[in-house]
Amino acid sequence: MLEDQRFGAIRGTEAKVEEIGCKRAQFKAAEKGGEGMALKIVTRAEDIPDDKKTVKVMPTQNGREPKHLTCLVAILCFFAFCGPKHDKIEREFSSLYLNVDFTIDTERDDLAEVGLTDIRSFDVDSKGNIYFFQRRESDRNVIIKFDKKGNFSKMFGKRGQGPGEIQFPVFLYITENDELPIQDGNTQKLYIFDMEGNVIRETRIESEESVGNFVFNPLGNGNYLKYGEHFDPESQHRQSILQLCNSHFEIIKELDRCDHGKVVAFTQEKKVFTPRVFIGQVSDGRIYVGHEKRGYDILVYDLAGNLMNKIRKDYNPAEVPDAFKENWLINIGRYENRLVFPDKMPPFHYFFLDDEGRLYVKTYEEGLSKAEYMHDVFNSNGLFITRKSMLGYGNWIYPGSSLNRAKAKNNRFYCIREKESGFKELVVYKMIWE
Repeated sequence: MLEDQRFGAIRGTEAKVEEIGCKRAQFKAAEKGGEGMALKIVTRAEDIPDDKKTVKVMPTQNGREPKHLTCLVAILCFFAFCGPKHDKIEREFSSLYLNVDFTIDTERDDLAEVGLTDIRSFDVDSKGNIYFFQRRESDRNVIIKFDKKGNFSKMFGKRGQGPGEIQFPVFLYITENDELPIQDGNTQKLYIFDMEGNVIRETRIESEESVGNFVFNPLGNGNYLKYGEHFDPESQHRQSILQLCNSHFEIIKELDRCDHGKVVAFTQEKKVFTPRVFIGQVSDGRIYVGHEKRGYDILVYDLAGNLMNKIRKDYNPAEVPDAFKENWLINIGRYENRLVFPDKMPPFHYFFLDDEGRLYVKTYEEGLSKAEYMHDVFNSNGLFITRKSMLGYGNWIYPGSSLNRAKAKNNRFYCIREKESGFKELVVYKMIWE
């Protein structure tokens, strides 16, 4: 089968020939979303094994070569010797295996001494170094850094009111340039740290709206991704909004908006309460956004705000789990007479991406082991390739607050796990694709 596909016999394959100097040919192989198999065509002679460079054509009874086979030989020769240099056979892996590499356990006394007594959120740089973000009310430095093997490295981000110091930290994502932005909710400043903890830039956020309600995440092209919540006093509805801003924090366009309905404090009627899911992620020059009102429909934009793709999948809504009900009663039980449980859960809880552009969507469907949930995995083109039971941790009621709690980088999967003792640990798995 592979030999037939090597020579272009792929159903749905499209050929596009461009005039660039000499003609080049590119095949775009159809990908099978259910199995996650994708193959690229060999398009240069060096990549074709010696035993495949000679193509035998069987003559017909009258001794002449069949016309369609003659054309096939000509096409194969053209693609083999005039094609682009970079295309090789590549199989897209569809089976994921996870093996525990190490853990960072907050129950350890030595970690308590450096201030890591809880894990709320974290991030990972391109070298595998891990950064834990401390609670806002802590009087210690706001960032604790560990190396790629889980050893304590340093602390930085001094809390205070002096130059380069932070009063009310809002943690953002480490950028693709390995820069760590922290927004100060009190001073309306955006501090950019390098991976050694030095402040390399400091910018005052100029915005017509209250900065305290929005966060501005730097993008690789100089723009900012602005996320926040807006309360409409007229309708008494709360909305989540994602906007693209230029380098002066001026709005370029709105990328997405989700109306979560009337705030429960203002309603007298029974209201079905579902988790407020509004997730935005940035990876490899793309912006991914999804929310519960649109269903299983994740939009993909480039950094200029152009819609590139829509990732969709049929799904069976999960039943409302007991953990959600318990968390619901703890957090908003005082509105019990106004709220009712939903019949089903939203299509997903949150999502994240790895270095290869794979998208991992955590659903509400319970996984194969305790504290695990089923994750749908899509390739970089948005095609479904597999499902995997993976560790999942996050806020049941407000999943948007759980973003920096699962990461996939450097062939590692990082996720928070709560132990039976109540302490949290970061579990780091090796990711093996086959």
